[in-house]
Amino acid sequence: MYRAVLNVKPVSRGAIASITAHNARSEEYAAKTTHIDPGRVCYNMVLMGTSDPTQDLLGAIDGISMARKGKDPKKEYVGAELILSAHADYFRSQSFDQLKDWVDRNMAWLRQEYDQAGRGKVVSVIMHMDEKAPHLHAVIAPIVTKSRIHPVTKELMAPKPQLNYCALFGDRQETLAKARKEHRQATDTTLGRLQTSYAQAMAPCGLERGISGGRKAHIPPKIYRRFQNEIDLLQEQLKNVQALQAQLVTECNRLQAQRENEAKNVEELENYRQITMRNAKEWEAYREGIKQDCEALGEKREIEVTELEILEMQYVTEKMALDALQAKKEKEEKELENLELTQSQCESDIETLIKRHEIMQEVLNKIKEEEQKIEDEQEKFDEEQDAHHTDMSVEMEM
Repeated sequence: MYRAVLNVKPVSRGAIASITAHNARSEEYAAKTTHIDPGRVCYNMVLMGTSDPTQDLLGAIDGISMARKGKDPKKEYVGAELILSAHADYFRSQSFDQLKDWVDRNMAWLRQEYDQAGRGKVVSVIMHMDEKAPHLHAVIAPIVTKSRIHPVTKELMAPKPQLNYCALFGDRQETLAKARKEHRQATDTTLGRLQTSYAQAMAPCGLERGISGGRKAHIPPKIYRRFQNEIDLLQEQLKNVQALQAQLVTECNRLQAQRENEAKNVEELENYRQITMRNAKEWEAYREGIKQDCEALGEKREIEVTELEILEMQYVTEKMALDALQAKKEKEEKELENLELTQSQCESDIETLIKRHEIMQEVLNKIKEEEQKIEDEQEKFDEEQDAHHTDMSVEMEM
């Protein structure tokens, strides 16, 4: 639950002009102030008096003397300024009607506490909406009407209005000391009773009284705003640090994922290298096998070449024999012709010659068979040589 905020500060005669500078938002004040939102100044409202609270206060106290004059007139308290508000988060959750109800209850409490009671006079109330939390600035003229006894005749004199700040907002030192000792500031001190009365008036708005007798000192708004700006700056820096931390976490996660991927890639490369090494060994073994097969084929080729040379020599020999047989055949044919020419002379030898001729014919047939056999072997040799050359070409291409 949020707490009602009531701050009371005296206004000296020498500081009256500063009320208008702040409450009425003079151009000079706005130019040197950073906690005001220029875009919301238009929402500020004068609820009582004019836009010049200084003149309102001077007009109210004009001709009224001080109850107790001081040595320095500028330091005499001729007024009081009340700041009425609540935490900024409280107003963020309020609707327009709830805000209006809060303002109306504040105005009713001010009138009841001062104007209707005949103790002081509310001369100015201005509502500010251009800061973080909406708040009211109420200027009170501490006008007290009190009868007094003539110091000489001891007669009761007619009541006379006077400016007496302490009568409205002050206490004697012994009263304050006793109240603090008995922890009864809320009921036995003027400001304590004022805080209690204001909290009771704000209770329907959901606000409660602050801690009575608390030791927390009041922080002036200027110092509070400076601390708040520093807090906002630190919070902004904290957000930046958190954002940077989130970025670092994201980057760390990305690098971790990248590292895992790289480790996985390294593992895959190692497996690929091992597979490649095994394939290289297999290819080396296969190459050695091919080399050995080529060497074996080379030796086989040499053997086949040697056999081919032998076959060629046999072919030459058989051809020479065939040529000799052919020459012999030609010679025998010539002899046969001679024999036929001399048939008449060799009739007695015809039979012998016929037999011889038949024998020669058989020899000739055998020679033809040999020729046919040689031709068949030549064709077979050519086929084998062609097949061998084909195998050699295939092996060389491999």
